[in-house]
Amino acid sequence: ITRKRGPDAKTLSLSNKGSTSRFEKVYVAACSTGEYEKATMGIYENFLKQKFQDSYLECGTDALDWIAFYDRIDKFIFSKQQYSLMAYFPYISVTFHFLYSSPKLPYLSYPVKYSENTQNRTKQTQTLQLITEGISPYTRAFLFPTTLSLDILPYLLTIISPTMRPINTQLYSAREKHQLSDLVDTMICYNLTYKQKMGSNAQYQYVFDPPVEELVHFAGLPPREYLSYGAKQLISR
Repeated sequence: ITRKRGPDAKTLSLSNKGSTSRFEKVYVAACSTGEYEKATMGIYENFLKQKFQDSYLECGTDALDWIAFYDRIDKFIFSKQQYSLMAYFPYISVTFHFLYSSPKLPYLSYPVKYSENTQNRTKQTQTLQLITEGISPYTRAFLFPTTLSLDILPYLLTIISPTMRPINTQLYSAREKHQLSDLVDTMICYNLTYKQKMGSNAQYQYVFDPPVEELVHFAGLPPREYLSYGAKQLISR
């Protein structure tokens, strides 16, 4: 798909004869594999890594349109059982061949994003279920998974991370004691607690249980410090 072959590879000829030959070769290769889903995922993860001269990014726009077309066809096929439409899948490979192929052997990586995202989604769904199962029925009646993950949890972690002085609780003022009591009640309401765990630096640290921070923290960003070790230890008791 990503490499031009044959006599027209060096001259980059786009004659009718050469184009027809390339079309047929890529089409037959795509049909012979039958792994349309894996081929499309591989194309999606690698096409932006290819070198091409297109200052207006028309190739990128066309590529994304064809990927969206594949998604719509794929959804329609498995929702309506219209498997005859799978005959359109090989043309995705043919289109990307004419958009991004080159005489040089490109660097390609095996598609893994789909499996990684599926595993992360399953893990996050299980975390949401753990949180929801421990919530009181009165509170759970007004919660939906989307509302909980988008509108509540990102702000809840900030609410349950107030500024606490690192001193004995007996020296707390009445306001600080009330704040600590509200914090504990809120965590109990949403089935949250702190659990001691060995960190990557071989030191013990307190983390949320269930791991709710994984639902609201973007990968690649530095982790946010919510409370001190002593404050988490106090709350976990």
